[in-house]
Amino acid sequence: MAVYERAYRGYSGVHTPAWSRFLVLPRYGLQGVFASRFFLAFFVACFIPALALLIMIYLSHNAKLLQLVGATPADITLIDAPLFMAFLVFEGKFLGLLLAMIVGPALIAPDMLNNALPLYLSRPFNRTEYILGKLSVLVLLLSAITWIPYLFLFALQGYMSGWEWTQARLHVPGVQVAPPGVVDEADARHHEGGPRVGGAGPAVLHPQRQLVQVVELVGDVDGAPDGLGPENR
Repeated sequence: MAVYERAYRGYSGVHTPAWSRFLVLPRYGLQGVFASRFFLAFFVACFIPALALLIMIYLSHNAKLLQLVGATPADITLIDAPLFMAFLVFEGKFLGLLLAMIVGPALIAPDMLNNALPLYLSRPFNRTEYILGKLSVLVLLLSAITWIPYLFLFALQGYMSGWEWTQARLHVPGVQVAPPGVVDEADARHHEGGPRVGGAGPAVLHPQRQLVQVVELVGDVDGAPDGLGPENR
């Protein structure tokens, strides 16, 4: 709802450390995001590929269970670097992109629509902390469906396959964060049959684009009360 009356009164609660006050933004941001049943269903669905890969890893190391269902280890897709990279690319470039498209606008648009930015910026955190608070919501959600389950599944497969398998594939979990130009060049080399970056072809994420858009949006905000800029707090 829009803010029409801006009244102030003394605060009598417990004072939190100055460095952690901006964490209120991701806390309420996550609450607002998960209040949507549609997003909650989508977020749960994002774990289906990880669950499928988990079942494949378990079955590939359980010969007795395979015999019960009349299958053999050869019937299961080879669990190696290409499969892990396909999982990470699908989660990051497809599901991660959809998640960012759903969550990203919902984090900033209500503040702009309801004229809430002047109230935010009059509190004891500055524009940088506002951006970090909003961006941390995306970082947490994207991490939960990409590299966290990825590393867990890789560690599980390494534990079940032994140290030799793990040692030979320690380069697989690498995730490269690069500018779009570098990303496009690496993808072009891969499609042309050239060498991949990082051995097994690490997935490349693009957090810079969203960060630049948020910085430009907050930097253009006018109407913060005089004398309450970051340099005067």
